[in-house]
Amino acid sequence: WRVYREGGTWSALFDRQSLMSRLPEVAWLLAVQLMALLAFPLTFKVCGRLPDRGYLLTKAAGILLVSYLTWLAASTRILPFERGTILVAMAAVGRASAGAAYRWRRELREWLALHKDLLLTQEAVFLLAFVGFYIVRVLNPDLWHAWRGGEKPMDFAYLNAVVRSVYMPPYDPWFGGGYMNYYYFGQFITATLIKLTGIMPAVAYNLAVPLFFALTAGAAFSVAYNLAEAFRRSPDQSGRRLPSPLVAGAAGALFVAVIGNLDGGIQVTASHNPSEYN
Repeated sequence: WRVYREGGTWSALFDRQSLMSRLPEVAWLLAVQLMALLAFPLTFKVCGRLPDRGYLLTKAAGILLVSYLTWLAASTRILPFERGTILVAMAAVGRASAGAAYRWRRELREWLALHKDLLLTQEAVFLLAFVGFYIVRVLNPDLWHAWRGGEKPMDFAYLNAVVRSVYMPPYDPWFGGGYMNYYYFGQFITATLIKLTGIMPAVAYNLAVPLFFALTAGAAFSVAYNLAEAFRRSPDQSGRRLPSPLVAGAAGALFVAVIGNLDGGIQVTASHNPSEYN
């Protein structure tokens, strides 16, 4: 508890006047992109049999690797959960990726030169998904609404507890003197980005939700694209006219991340006549 008390006040942890707090969207996306770039040489080899080399999957992989190494250090109490530890984890991922990039530098350089358009397209898919759901959060950013909040108050309390904790497991925000007896790694991933960027948690929450949506849409796009492209390249399909793998990727993202959640739209249209919905 002494270590926790010495960890700094809330105002010491977050500067509302910092550049990152004034441009939170830019800082958030730059942090995600940096982690992705640090991990790309690794996923390039791990996903070597995929046509796109798992480029969009790299965003999730980078965040996961950095967060896990940080969590491991804080859980074993080797290092506290703070920005310096996150930077050490990023350096470790970057060091491993640098070794992979150097070893397969020719292959990596040739692949990047041939697939620039694909990389730009996939970046556009991720950014479009992020901005689209960010607009949804802008239209209803409240985390504490009396009846629309749902689980957000509890989720936000756990997120703040993880952010404020020096070591893992985090303290329990509902039970003084106790530790969190709950799965919290999703909050820890978000807290890692919060600690790295210094963005206020209330703002970062509304950036984390679009981020997870964009990661989901991007992963679905990548899987569908790779399946379609592998099918197109198979010897049995030579000479046949097949739909573009990009179309398959877009369809995969829509089916996984959007179309499966249209029940809310049905509820809105039927709100004037509940019997229609029933």
